[in-house]
Amino acid sequence: MAHVRDFAAELDGYEYLPRMFDKARARLSGDTDAPPFGCPLDHSCLARLRVYPENVLQLVRENGDDDRAILGGLRSTAFLSQRRRGSTRVPPRRSF
Repeated sequence: MAHVRDFAAELDGYEYLPRMFDKARARLSGDTDAPPFGCPLDHSCLARLRVYPENVLQLVRENGDDDRAILGGLRSTAFLSQRRRGSTRVPPRRSF
């Protein structure tokens, strides 16, 4: 089973992302013994960041073990970009 970090693991001030990245790596490698990527907590976290699970899987696929590069890809989203500038306001939801 792949090593999956604890829930409280932190990356540049964001808790839980390292664990989610580990779970995504395990899924991509076919490790069925690791905690599953895409659990309800993953979806809740990703919804708050306005990111889809497929986006995380693609970033992990492209960047491998480089958590900072994966985070950099996530920062290109509107919500993370606003947080880095100091805004704590969640952007309004879009209706489709």
